[in-house]
Amino acid sequence: MSANPLPPSVTLQRLMAGTWVAHAISLAARLGIPDLLAEGAKDSPELARVTGTHPPSLYRVLRALASVGIFREADDGRFELTPLAEPLRSGVPGSLRAFAILLGEEWHWRAWGDLPHAVRTGESAFEHLYGMTNFAYWAQHPDAEEIFDRAMTSRSGEENEAVVTAYDFSGIDTLVDVGGGHGSFLASILRANPGLRGILFDRPEVAEPAQ
Repeated sequence: MSANPLPPSVTLQRLMAGTWVAHAISLAARLGIPDLLAEGAKDSPELARVTGTHPPSLYRVLRALASVGIFREADDGRFELTPLAEPLRSGVPGSLRAFAILLGEEWHWRAWGDLPHAVRTGESAFEHLYGMTNFAYWAQHPDAEEIFDRAMTSRSGEENEAVVTAYDFSGIDTLVDVGGGHGSFLASILRANPGLRGILFDRPEVAEPAQ
């Protein structure tokens, strides 16, 4: 335990402001800021030029993220990567970029905003807002479905390895993953158990990319 714990009111304020931080993280991930900083420290005017954004506004977002440990602002005004920002890069082991982008999607966060309706009625907030299930919505909005599928694959990486390490799959000839998305979980199991046969079961438009 910290020798000087924060007052409960301060900790609570940080938790309540979590949605602001999540939106800022999502924007940075979508703009590819962590990938750009992997090439070296850059200032906000340069980052704004590459990303097509407004320099002063981008600077405020980067400073806000630096205040919570995502990015570091040097004395010369340039921003650098931090360990917390590394997983927001694309193509790195354990990347969470796709999941961060999902959290900033309007169709996703609006459903969370309708949480009071779900709690009062027991109905799906998403269906209340959009008049259809998630899957029906994604069928009409393939871009949204792609974002969701990539996010689930992104988020499950560490969980997959934990399950593979903890569970004994010996004695199983064929393993069926129902609703397995792009197949990252099943692939992790098969890599660790070469003699195992796997079957991925999901909607065709979801399962096909697993090939």
